[in-house]
Amino acid sequence: MNITVIIRISSLGDVAILLPALYTIATENPNDRFFFITLKQHRKIFVKRPSNIQIISLDTKKQDKGIAGIFRLAITTVSLIRKYIKYSGVSYSKANIRIADMHSVLRSHIFRILLKIMILRPVKTAIIDKGRREKAALCRPENKVLKQLKTTYQRYLDTFARIGYKPRTQFKSIYPERDRNNLFNIGIAPMAGHPSKTWSLENMEELIRILTENPRVRIFLFSTPRDKYVKMLTGKYPHVYNSSSESKKPQELGIMNRLDVMVSMDSANMHLASLVAVPVISIWCSTHPYAGFYGYGQDPSYAILPSRNLSCHPCSVYGNVPCPRGDYACKKTIDVGVVKSKIWRVISATKPKIRVKKTKKPIRHTGSPPHGSPSAPSPADE
Repeated sequence: MNITVIIRISSLGDVAILLPALYTIATENPNDRFFFITLKQHRKIFVKRPSNIQIISLDTKKQDKGIAGIFRLAITTVSLIRKYIKYSGVSYSKANIRIADMHSVLRSHIFRILLKIMILRPVKTAIIDKGRREKAALCRPENKVLKQLKTTYQRYLDTFARIGYKPRTQFKSIYPERDRNNLFNIGIAPMAGHPSKTWSLENMEELIRILTENPRVRIFLFSTPRDKYVKMLTGKYPHVYNSSSESKKPQELGIMNRLDVMVSMDSANMHLASLVAVPVISIWCSTHPYAGFYGYGQDPSYAILPSRNLSCHPCSVYGNVPCPRGDYACKKTIDVGVVKSKIWRVISATKPKIRVKKTKKPIRHTGSPPHGSPSAPSPADE
């Protein structure tokens, strides 16, 4: 019996990148048990997961704060492992327990050490190599080393391989099929976790204005439900809908599954759309795909970078540093027309028989999505 504890206590996007590898390995090893440690708010994206994956969530803002919280989490995890082994009818000494630390930060190191002490037997362990030095060289102010680094997804696979798991098949999508209709269903995630990764909101509004000139276009915005910018756009332009929900990520993924294309920053929504095999036009401002955080399975040509050679770009791996120039030139050099052209290129490839025709005066409609448009399905099975 193989039992694997996987640790990834971080941002939603990082967890979403890991999900294809985890689902594939769990499906190919149905007799193994996988305990996935992550933040409480991230468990909602684990829809349609294999039955041998169990999510152990923690709340770092409340009961799981600090060392005491990590200690409590370790006790809970070991207890669940022991219960599973007992009910499986296998001797505890014969169970093969493994740990894959996919985070490699102080919190995960402490948790991993506590876990190994409490298990009271040898445990095979693998820790992800994040390539921190390579990433620092990519983003340093001078003498940048501009080359494609190993993707985060590949780093996850390498870590799994060190504890004996090598996927034999390729993950495609959470859902077995994509829903299709005769409309142009476009998802747009206008925001990112950091200002330096967010494209000009004026440009985003201009893009939406141009797209809604086509009567077949339906735009579905993904942000926080109370985002004032999103509320303004849904009230100002026809066929623009707010598709976000704080508590219903499965419904958001269901809506994404009906899209023809998604437009996103370097953000979690790029990775969520990738989970349902939707083509993503990704806009990169202060960050760069070379750092390894490109969407799983996405066409590299769909990435849009600053249109001129800025010596300061990229200035950050995660977008969490202020602009070194102070003017965010990387945002200003990305043209609306380039984004629009890539959107129609993707739609023309997915719906070649439907003509892309514009009208100057769109019919105003701000109510519920019409029949045939994507709408939130019933909660997906977790």
